Amino acid sequence: MRTLILALAVLAFSVSADSLTLPKLRILAEGGLAETVRPFLRELAQTMPEFQTVLASDPDALDAKPLLALSPRRLDGAEALPFALKGAVIAVNSKNSFRDISSKDVMKLMQNACPEWQGTGVPVRNIIHVSGALKAKGGARKAKTHFIEAGSSEAALELLRSDVTAAAILPLTFLVREEELPPEIRLLTVDGTAPDFESVMNGKYPLAKRYCLSLDPAAPEAVRKLADRLGKLGFRELKPYGFIPLRKDGK
Repeated sequence: MRTLILALAVLAFSVSADSLTLPKLRILAEGGLAETVRPFLRELAQTMPEFQTVLASDPDALDAKPLLALSPRRLDGAEALPFALKGAVIAVNSKNSFRDISSKDVMKLMQNACPEWQGTGVPVRNIIHVSGALKAKGGARKAKTHFIEAGSSEAALELLRSDVTAAAILPLTFLVREEELPPEIRLLTVDGTAPDFESVMNGKYPLAKRYCLSLDPAAPEAVRKLADRLGKLGFRELKPYGFIPLRKDGK
C-alpha cells in the first residue's frame, strides 16, 4: 500500500511538473479587463492543451512579452487596434463652490490624500469611488477622510446630495448615461477641461485613457481568433468595468 501511495504521489508530481514545462501563451488584460477575458481563455486552453495559458492584469507579473494585450500601452512590434476608453469624472454637490480640479489633485483624491478642497480650507469629508472608475495603483490609504467604495454611480450621487464637502470618482461611462445630470450635482472641470464626450474623444480631457488591443505577429491562429472576438465586445459587456468601446478607426 505504501508503495502504491508513493507511486501515485510521484505520478501526480510528474503531471504537475509537465504542465509547468509547457510553452506559455501569455495574455495581458489591464484595467479590470482580466475578468472579461477569463471565460475566453478557458476555451483557448481547451483548444490548445499543448500550451500553458497565463493571464495577467499587470505587465510586471509576466516573465516575457505577451502575445495579446489589452492595455494603454502598445506592445513593441505588435499589431494594435483601438479598443476602448476608461477614465473618471469627478462629481460634487452643486452647493460646493469648488469648480476646477487639477489632475494632480485627482490622484490625491484617489489615494485618499486630499484632506481639503485646494485653496478653500473646506475639508473633504467623504470620497466616494465607484466601481469601474480609475483608481490609484496601490489603492487608497487610511486617513481622516472616509473613502467609500460604491457599486454604482446612482449610489454615489445619492450620497453627494446630502454632503456638500464630498467628492465622487465616477467611471467615464457616466458620460453616456441617458438621464440628465441631477441639478443637485455638478461635474468638475479637470485642468480647465470640461468632462464631455467631445473632450474625451479628442484627447483633451486628462482623465480618459485609451486602451488598445495589441497582437503579436507570431501569435497562433487560435490567439488571433481570440483577439477578433475581444475586438467585437460592445458597451454592454464592457460597461461593468468602466469601459466605452472604440471602433477600429478610434471613434
